[in-house]
Amino acid sequence: MEEKRTKLQIGCLIATGAVFILFLALYLAMSFRVECTICGKTFTTRQEGSSTLFSGRLYHQNGTIAMTSQGKVTAFAFDFSPPFTDTYQVALGEETTLLCTSTDSFGEPGEQEEALVRPVTVTDGQGDILLDAYYQDSWMGYFWDEEGNALESGSPLVITSSAGSWEDFQPPLGDLVQLAAGDKEPVRREVAWGAFFLFSLMGAVLALNIAFPRTFFYLEHFLSVQDPEPSDFYLAVMPIGWVLSPLLLAACYTFCLFA
Repeated sequence: MEEKRTKLQIGCLIATGAVFILFLALYLAMSFRVECTICGKTFTTRQEGSSTLFSGRLYHQNGTIAMTSQGKVTAFAFDFSPPFTDTYQVALGEETTLLCTSTDSFGEPGEQEEALVRPVTVTDGQGDILLDAYYQDSWMGYFWDEEGNALESGSPLVITSSAGSWEDFQPPLGDLVQLAAGDKEPVRREVAWGAFFLFSLMGAVLALNIAFPRTFFYLEHFLSVQDPEPSDFYLAVMPIGWVLSPLLLAACYTFCLFA
């Protein structure tokens, strides 16, 4: 028969329940979170008037990227002040065809293939042209010159600033053009609800073990031992398991949410 529950048992039960409620709210919030990858980093996304606002972190600096469509031109305002602020304009033309030359894994030219492309021009806040090429969202690449050769968005497209952490900052032209063309769209974050319910079941078992420890001990040993009774060592160690239960549950929830 179970003895009267101690304050430690009650506290551990409350803690386990609180962990479940906290992470349920967090999982629900995350499942409605809209995100987009820019510069290889995850940015949260929301509408603000006529602009789409991306909020995230680059080079350990929090900031925003505002995307505003202005007809055929899409403006991107980077605001990571004080170290870095700049604007970029992406102008996309009408779709046309271009004979593109693909390259293999060693960078050698391969077969030519006719592709549908759009002329694209990217300028910065000072009006300097960073890119004047053709754009296609495909496995072969993003940008092509008039001869159909793939372009690299590498060292020629370097923007520098006075801040050391932003030295040689390279604007993510591929991401910006994809967003302007509508080939990249923010999506809701995928939350592992299956794992959440699995660990919630585990949490329920842990809570029952805290609430009815002798019953669980009997169920664990009654097939192998007649009239099993817990040893003094088992009784001494048992409260440690109670304390670890909500911590273990929180660790499992956290791993599935952010892994």
